[in-house]
Amino acid sequence: MGYGPSVFLPRSRSHGRLGAWNAVLAFLYAILAGNPAAAEPPHHAVWFDGDFACGVGASTDVDDCWALWWAARSGVRIAGISTVFGNAPLRDVQKTATRLVARLRQAGYHLPDPVTGAGKAAMRATPAASALLKALDQQRLTILALGPLTNIAAALRADPAAAKRIERIIFVGGQANARRFRVGTLPAIHVHDLNVRSDALAVRTILDNPAPLVLMPFAAARRIIFTSHTLNQLASRDPVAAWLAEASIPWLRFWAQTFRQTGFFPFDLLAVWYLLDDSAFECLPLAARVTQRRSRVVSSRSTLDVFSPTRRRPARVLYCARPHPSWRAVTDAIQPVLPLPVP
Repeated sequence: MGYGPSVFLPRSRSHGRLGAWNAVLAFLYAILAGNPAAAEPPHHAVWFDGDFACGVGASTDVDDCWALWWAARSGVRIAGISTVFGNAPLRDVQKTATRLVARLRQAGYHLPDPVTGAGKAAMRATPAASALLKALDQQRLTILALGPLTNIAAALRADPAAAKRIERIIFVGGQANARRFRVGTLPAIHVHDLNVRSDALAVRTILDNPAPLVLMPFAAARRIIFTSHTLNQLASRDPVAAWLAEASIPWLRFWAQTFRQTGFFPFDLLAVWYLLDDSAFECLPLAARVTQRRSRVVSSRSTLDVFSPTRRRPARVLYCARPHPSWRAVTDAIQPVLPLPVP
């Protein structure tokens, strides 16, 4: 996961409250029933790099765990899993990932052991980076980067040529302007782009390499909300989902108490949705850079800013901030099946 102070693209009139409602329905339909457009998992292998923290504490995110569950359930060929600091200290992240993989194996999913990654920013060498390079020697990979980019950057510093064997990196982060990420109804409370801020140097390393980079920003995640009703729906899918739903209750309460919001944004699940069906998002090719910003609370904060490309700053990323309008055709058919509240 990774969100703290940053921003989102403004909604157009055609993507107002109805657009958010449609997004919720389509998203849940993709998980619960299987989106027809996403029935076939990607043919290439996928590497998961995340800061798994479900069940660690009341204020630790759960969406990395949901993302791995959905990918496994969808038949994604997972070549490797690595851990990185972020939502929790590395020791807790590694324990959580190991426990989650064990539960998924008991449910019949075939997954590799999680490889230990970076415990702090700017690490030059990690077991995860070495394992990723070894996997890239054997096949092309799509990398789902759900936490700070430290492990991936370490791999590319060790072997820059490996970038050519990366199909794409799907990264949960980025923003389109300088406003902060607002959540809930309290104007003084906001979150920040944790994955970027935790290791801005790693983000710069990725931008300086040729591997295709897809950004799944706060703007996309805020269109989906997981309520207690959502968790009840998901819990019925299998024993792992039931365990994750129970582990998500403290996180749900944290959002209610902190942000005065009835549910939480499942940030990392959007990366899996894009992996399964990239046509589900409207993505723009944009230029990108890391910016150091002043803050009244902290000395500075790093942001990954996207902007219109120019001759000097060509497009570097795909910025996927909007659900595709074609979702409405799907949600019109399933709306009676999933009577969820409008967020």
